[in-house]
Amino acid sequence: MTFVFFIYGLSFFVLGLSILIYPRKGSAFKLATHLYLVAAFGLIHGINEWVDMFIIIGEADPVLLGGAEWIFFLKASRMVLLPGSFLCLVWFGVRVIAESKAGFSAMKPLPVLLPALWAALFIASRERLVMGDISSRYLLCFPGALLTAYGLVLFLGQFQKAGLSVVVKYLKLAAAVFFLYGILAGLIVKKAGFFPASVLNYDWVREVFGVPVQVLRAACAIILAYCMLRVLGAFRWETQNALRELERNRREMIKTKHL
Repeated sequence: MTFVFFIYGLSFFVLGLSILIYPRKGSAFKLATHLYLVAAFGLIHGINEWVDMFIIIGEADPVLLGGAEWIFFLKASRMVLLPGSFLCLVWFGVRVIAESKAGFSAMKPLPVLLPALWAALFIASRERLVMGDISSRYLLCFPGALLTAYGLVLFLGQFQKAGLSVVVKYLKLAAAVFFLYGILAGLIVKKAGFFPASVLNYDWVREVFGVPVQVLRAACAIILAYCMLRVLGAFRWETQNALRELERNRREMIKTKHL
């Protein structure tokens, strides 16, 4: 499982870092304006999965990581990293949908209301670490991933008009995988004594599919990282197209001067 969490975290971290460093300034594609939120999700969630990896290592050998206090610190840090990463998806989806679809302005308070509800449940619970994890998935991950999936679909038209069929294909795939990730990471949680956590949980996935749910989540992370790298190619195409246009204009100006 240590290796699974390492790949899981690395995939999301690469996704976030690639978006963050890829030049998008001045792009005519509206997606460029909002991608920083997906980048933030990738970076924060990648770190969160690495924290999970160190927790596994520490629980197997507490002395290796400095004892129980350090493990508790790692678990507590997840209560910031995990909901924080999912909140980025909520914010991305709400911003894109509210700006693109008339009549959806009522969604704008969601990035404040959902984390406030999560915080209330976290504070009220006796088992804060467990409830913090479960409620962040139900209240932030599931809606955030679905909103992000729909938000990505709303950008398809602009890329279709530009004739970027490859980008359209990978943007559709990214939307589908975000939807699937919303189910795997948002509805499949640690087993608890209330519905749906009593039914849809890690044990159920292992019994049905024969693998831990983290393996399926890691597969989604790998696919998403690859898809978004291909989508980022649209900005390279846009830059190259602009350079070709500048070169044509330069040549025309030279020809005009020689006439």
